[in-house]
Amino acid sequence: MRFLAALSILAILFSSCKEGGDSPSLFDSYDHQSWRNYTADSIIQPALVDYHQACEDMSAAFLPFQQNPNQTHLDSLQLRFEEAYKAFMVVEGYGFGASANLQVNTFSNTFPTDTHTIHQNFTSTYDLTAVNQIDAQGFPALDYLLFFGGDSMVLENFKNKQGQLAYTQDIMGRLEQMALLLSTEWNSNYGPSFKDAAGPQVGGALGEFVNAFNFNIELSKRARIGIPVGNFSAGIPLPSKSEALYSGLSNELLIANIEARKRDFSKGGGKSLAGLLNHLNAQHRGEPLADRIDQELDLVLSTVQGFQNPVSELVISNPSQVQNTFNALQSTVVLTKVDMPSQMGVQITYQDNDGD
Repeated sequence: MRFLAALSILAILFSSCKEGGDSPSLFDSYDHQSWRNYTADSIIQPALVDYHQACEDMSAAFLPFQQNPNQTHLDSLQLRFEEAYKAFMVVEGYGFGASANLQVNTFSNTFPTDTHTIHQNFTSTYDLTAVNQIDAQGFPALDYLLFFGGDSMVLENFKNKQGQLAYTQDIMGRLEQMALLLSTEWNSNYGPSFKDAAGPQVGGALGEFVNAFNFNIELSKRARIGIPVGNFSAGIPLPSKSEALYSGLSNELLIANIEARKRDFSKGGGKSLAGLLNHLNAQHRGEPLADRIDQELDLVLSTVQGFQNPVSELVISNPSQVQNTFNALQSTVVLTKVDMPSQMGVQITYQDNDGD
């Protein structure tokens, strides 16, 4: 099954009560404007610029490969692909506002990819903005085109195959176009609106950011780890559902993603989610909640860094190791989706249907 979780707005009013009876004045006395400015200008906007540049670099690396598909050009293209995919792992966590309107995450990284439709598109017309093309494009499609069968097979598949070359170029062009639109829209419209959107409520900057932060962590828990290891298929591993199935980059991508969420949480010191929690004196079992969240994110990273093989292989050879990562992500979600929003008065407005 493909993981395409949909956000749904709940028709209830949130409560701004703080766990443990903390005074509401603590929330009001925090410098929310500085947090919004820092998050917009020093976290989100630079990530969008970096991602667009990485997509441009990938497209540029394709041109010599298109003219002469040889090993040197393939090596360069695969490297740029990896860099762009890792850059996407960062911006994937900002799936609100312009990103949601453009459906960037959906069109860029729905996996597993539909190889049958990909091959059909080599010799037929297609519209990459159509819903029936969602899982035949983006990074998963490029993962298949640039890595399936090993380098020798990839080079053979591309030689004198104008339809395949044209389709690959179109996929890269669409990723680059969406990255540019996202960056432009943020700079001209949504960034300024984010800075002005005070309050933790639905539509406020804090509410949007905390929801997107949690949604992305749960995406990793479910789609990147839980589904492949078999947690949603009666314990039967599904290695073909793994991210980066053909390149084997699943571990590197997950590390890039969790490192980005860790920066989202704590970068900026007092001007961060961690800084807000500390200002609120938020506690978890007698320990600062911000410290506990940092510790859990570090635990997730350490489990993935211990992987010796891609997720698609580990779910068969050592499923307990992958399960440890799922468990660490599950523990993280309890803190970030339940404890943190409760302290901040933020309402979680999406549904994941798999419990916490």
